[in-house]
Amino acid sequence: MDYKTFIATSCEMALAGVDPNTSPLLDIEMVAESLVPTIFQQVALSYVGDPQAESLLRRTHTITMSGGTGTLPDEALTSCKYGASIASSTDVTVAQTQTLIPFWPDFIQPRNNLQLQLNYWTIKGDDALYYLAPQEEFPGTFAGDLELTIASVPGIPALESATLDVPGEVLSDLQSALSKALMGQMTK
Repeated sequence: MDYKTFIATSCEMALAGVDPNTSPLLDIEMVAESLVPTIFQQVALSYVGDPQAESLLRRTHTITMSGGTGTLPDEALTSCKYGASIASSTDVTVAQTQTLIPFWPDFIQPRNNLQLQLNYWTIKGDDALYYLAPQEEFPGTFAGDLELTIASVPGIPALESATLDVPGEVLSDLQSALSKALMGQMTK
């Protein structure tokens, strides 16, 4: 479904049974578009904690690393790091021996001989990916691109005619949430 159809359908759902000429939302499509970022975030966050639901939101992001660190895109749901993975298009061992170290103090500790054979990575805060290649201690020196696959807030297309890149199950939840918000029934 393209973005324009998504907005129009959500508006129709919100106005079902109401005369659009007497609705207080005369510019309902403009209101709907202003609500989309909030609705997309809200629906994505409602999936957190359910591994099956989170898997519907998994997207791969290319992260440019310098000195072992890179900036995460805003749409990455860092609370879903336990279901995330890293890979490299130039080194298959990154994906094969990756190890998420979820806690920052554990990540910066010196590694033992076995740990030095693994690719360590962590997410610090909501915006930084840190990576240590094998035989490397903190702070890292890796420079290059890593692919981070993690649950993410659905992207809003730049063009109205662009297709929303979400599975059908997510699309129906997005439409339902947007139509409810337009009716003044925003949910948690």
